[in-house]
Amino acid sequence: MDTLFDNLSALQANSPGEAIALVVLAVALAAGAADLVLRLILYRLTKRAQSTESPLGSIVGEIRRPLRLSLHIVAVGAAVVWGAHLLPKDVPGVDIVEKALASALLGTVTWMSKRIADGTRDSIKRKRARHDGGYDDFSALEALHVAALTGIYAVAGLLFLSILGVSPAALAGLGVAGGFGAYALTMANQILISNIFAGLVLYFDRPFGPGDWIITQDGAIEGTVVRIGLRLTVITGFDQRPIYVPNSIFNSTATVNASRMANRRIKQFIGVRYEDLPRLEGIMRDIRTYLQGNDEIDQNRVTLVNLVNGNTMMGSTTEGCFGSSSINLQIYTFTKVTNWVRFQAIQDEVMLRIGNIILEHGAEMAFPTTTVEGLNPLEVTPPPDRRPQGSA
Repeated sequence: MDTLFDNLSALQANSPGEAIALVVLAVALAAGAADLVLRLILYRLTKRAQSTESPLGSIVGEIRRPLRLSLHIVAVGAAVVWGAHLLPKDVPGVDIVEKALASALLGTVTWMSKRIADGTRDSIKRKRARHDGGYDDFSALEALHVAALTGIYAVAGLLFLSILGVSPAALAGLGVAGGFGAYALTMANQILISNIFAGLVLYFDRPFGPGDWIITQDGAIEGTVVRIGLRLTVITGFDQRPIYVPNSIFNSTATVNASRMANRRIKQFIGVRYEDLPRLEGIMRDIRTYLQGNDEIDQNRVTLVNLVNGNTMMGSTTEGCFGSSSINLQIYTFTKVTNWVRFQAIQDEVMLRIGNIILEHGAEMAFPTTTVEGLNPLEVTPPPDRRPQGSA
């Protein structure tokens, strides 16, 4: 390398323009060859990843552009280093150019690292996505992704300050100042800090994740989780309105995650007429047989077809087995599916079939009736005549 620089210096002494042109040409040829080899390697890696369905393919696709850009920045940097040996020592601006190139290279490496993190996250999501109608819980993956990006940006920031020539003592001073600043912010805005802390708890405890249907215990918040941020959780209500909930609320409120239920329950009450009491035993037996043979019903769960033994709240009245107008049955069972739309279709099918079973037995479902008892006018005795004797 020293001999090469000496030859270039000799050429520069005799013909400066030719020396610089030679350096530029050599760097351009080397960069072109390296870029060609790099593209060939990336192409082969992509083909191999596609044939084996490896996540490497998506990662290669993410790093292609920043990696090639880094190669060109290195080439320009090499040209600057070589050219600097051909220039007088007192030429200003060389250090600035070197720092700018180093910063540009750091930026592309940071960009490439971010794209690798993004590509890895997306590849895992595609591989582990559910296709059974349930919701995907990637809260832990998102938390790791945020942590990885935080580390990448922190390291990049420290390296950038080092490129600018900031001394370690100054960096330590910045850390101390940052600590005092963080303490001041904590004291000034405890609500903000509590929301951020609650957001971290949600990330690691994972009581719910994006796509989950949640309900707070008081029923004030219900909807589908869209995103869990450090300060806010975004929920879309069933009326499609966005709800922005501070994370600290979930630290003090019990939350039901309806998406993580293993089954959905069918609990319905049916009233049969009193005159159909002799047919009731056969009706209940056939309904049990139907439910036991239904593939959509989870046979490992409790299935009941019984006379109700408590309050049914049927209509506007509270009544038990023998109601004011009907004999009340309870249908209690669980479906295998948890998807709400699919569950509704299964419940409709079950209840319509039960209604037909009742009709097949010659019975009918009851409706509220009122019996009014009156007197036969032929049996009414007229009141005695109380007029005085002899009066007209």
